[in-house]
Amino acid sequence: MLRTPPTDAELSLLIGTERLGAFRTLRGTIEDLYDADSIWNPGIGLWEYELKYRWRGRTLCAFLMAQDVLTLRIILGGDERQRFEKRRSRFSPEVQRLFDDTEIYQNGKWLDLDIRDMSLQEDILLLLAIKRRPNKPPGTETAPAAPRRNGNAILIKMIADEITKETRDLMSENDITIAQQRFMEYLFDRGRVELKRAERYFGAAQPTISSMVGRLEKKGLVLLQESPLSRRAKTAELTEKGISACRNAKNGLEQIETRLNSVLDEEEREELHRLLQKIGGDLLSEL
Repeated sequence: MLRTPPTDAELSLLIGTERLGAFRTLRGTIEDLYDADSIWNPGIGLWEYELKYRWRGRTLCAFLMAQDVLTLRIILGGDERQRFEKRRSRFSPEVQRLFDDTEIYQNGKWLDLDIRDMSLQEDILLLLAIKRRPNKPPGTETAPAAPRRNGNAILIKMIADEITKETRDLMSENDITIAQQRFMEYLFDRGRVELKRAERYFGAAQPTISSMVGRLEKKGLVLLQESPLSRRAKTAELTEKGISACRNAKNGLEQIETRLNSVLDEEEREELHRLLQKIGGDLLSEL
């Protein structure tokens, strides 16, 4: 769990102003209709942030955010998929195709809706109603957020933000995002990988991975091919340009770390590493 949620200014830099506007409207609508807990988490894999809505220990939905990407994930179990089929005609063709193309995992279909504007609002409300009927009494207001406190968490975040900014500067030559860089590092470490395997590793749905690979392929950084094991499956691997970009980014990150460590002596570096591991272990235990 994040102790300090991202600000609107930070989200605007991450996902863009139009997506931020859609996010704020959809978030307000969900919180007006559902008496659910909202929980900000650090992103996993390709994602920077996650805002999850839970009710009585079950997830209603989750917003996932990365550079220039805003996704709303709604997972439909067996009974919920049957309810979708009964109401299929009420959904837009786009959402019907997404439902048909999405693989069924152990806990259901992970519908990842690409949010660019408010065009999917009606579909979203219908999907949420399949998960659970609105349960918030009319006129109920959400309790105000607790005031933020300055302290170590703010300092850590300021440092992390500066590292993120410098990391983006490193990748500006190839016009790639942090999420795309993470995906490229995944390929750099593993070589040729089936997209289905990447979907499982990053916890992302097929449209999300396919869209990212498509952008990287257009930039000449990734090569997309048929799998030698199945014509229906696709694989991705880095091109020579992609390998060079990954090496340059890794070298740049090492230089950033060297500069950060330069203000500390050996004993201080060891103590900082120990404290960060302790803090990180505490945070991860809460997720």
